[in-house]
Amino acid sequence: MIVGAQNAFVEFTLIESTPEGRSRSGDIAISVFARHGEFQGRVSPIWFEPDQVASFLAELRTLDGKRQGSSILKNMSSLSDYDPFRFEVRALGALGHIVVCSELLRLNRIEDEWCPSRLNVSFAIDGGDLQSIIIEFNRFFAVRT
Repeated sequence: MIVGAQNAFVEFTLIESTPEGRSRSGDIAISVFARHGEFQGRVSPIWFEPDQVASFLAELRTLDGKRQGSSILKNMSSLSDYDPFRFEVRALGALGHIVVCSELLRLNRIEDEWCPSRLNVSFAIDGGDLQSIIIEFNRFFAVRT
């Protein structure tokens, strides 16, 4: 699933989902690739719980209706200083323009230390596209949560 356009986008790819009947049923792991021009990066795996996905989808629907506020897709590492992925869709300004902001983080071990490398990608999307983005996210997460 891709949010954005040809030269500025965030792509979500399913890696695995935990089947029903097992511990952590409904959890999913995805890979994320973000690009803005020649600036690009990938982080994987990122794990999500069903409640985190449901909250994000509800916030997206509210954002679509009010054109105010934001929707943040939280993952199992969101509270960590080394959260590998942040994804936010938010309204910008009084006219309700929509902006996608994404941050990817990868830890690199250099000698005895972990050093973070970060990639931040932000771009505007047409507010009229928000409804189709919601539909795509619902499809992407539907059979996995």
